[in-house]
Amino acid sequence: MVFGFEFLTYGGFTMRGEDVYEIALSLVFERKREDADYLQFFPNFVSLVMQEALAYENIIRRKSGRETLSVAPLVTAADMESELDFSEALCRSALPYGVAAFYCQDDGDNYRAADYRNRFITALSDAVGGVVVSEIIDEYPYGDALYN
Repeated sequence: MVFGFEFLTYGGFTMRGEDVYEIALSLVFERKREDADYLQFFPNFVSLVMQEALAYENIIRRKSGRETLSVAPLVTAADMESELDFSEALCRSALPYGVAAFYCQDDGDNYRAADYRNRFITALSDAVGGVVVSEIIDEYPYGDALYN
């Protein structure tokens, strides 16, 4: 503990739902468990944001040789202390921004909601290195024959 703060390290393991919840609360300057609505709706919001981030999660998984997901994990209130089966890069940045956007939208702060939504989208791109690598497949039946 330094200056009364406990520094957490997340190297080598996936974050818990509780960790993402705490980061999202910090973004909207709320204290843990002081707003019951934030806690109540967090599992639904984070599940939705994880589904939106699924394509990026699968890029990260392909890069590391892991099996891809067909759907994002569904988070419930009982899962808050469990590790999320999602990459650390997305859990530490993109997911909290996505959840914070929903919190601000609920509070009627459309400016901050849009700001956090934009940060969510930027964090998705940053998490995969800013480049989406995919295989190019020739869908035309004649291929290069037209040009030879």
